[in-house]
Amino acid sequence: LSINLTKASSICLVIGHLQSFDATSQDTIMSTFSSIETIISEPQLMEMEKKLQVSFPKDYKNFLLKHNVATPEEQYMSILIEELNEPVLFGVMLGFSDNENFCLVDWNLEYRDELPEHSLIFATEYGGGLFVMIVEGEDQGIYFWDHSFIFEQSSEDSNVYFLAASFTDFISKLSIV
Repeated sequence: LSINLTKASSICLVIGHLQSFDATSQDTIMSTFSSIETIISEPQLMEMEKKLQVSFPKDYKNFLLKHNVATPEEQYMSILIEELNEPVLFGVMLGFSDNENFCLVDWNLEYRDELPEHSLIFATEYGGGLFVMIVEGEDQGIYFWDHSFIFEQSSEDSNVYFLAASFTDFISKLSIV
């Protein structure tokens, strides 16, 4: 199966409504996560970008440099898929790790043939879904990929749902369950 962005493309018109956050707001939002791996360096981050052939957005780079692999500080956080009016539980933010369950590079190499160009899987969901970031192009944004068909509305032709215009916007939409 491949990520089908046909449905998601029409949703991308929402991208123009990106919320802006100052540095203080971004720090507050991102401090709701706990690191579960050693903090990474700029060269390690650049190594991940090189292996994945993707340039990470600045807000996402800042998160990785501050937290690397991370989970919500609160036990559970969710984000609403507006198109389905259904929440999904956020699992773990992937990063630089020797543990394949948390390794950003390993996840993306495993699914690379199914991902659009200029994109990456950056987090997991408790039900088996994946959070995907498209970093450039007309479909740029954050999506939920229901590759394990959690929702009955999902099908081979339509299982990708737009969530946010940017990483910071995605983080701000997470809520404690």
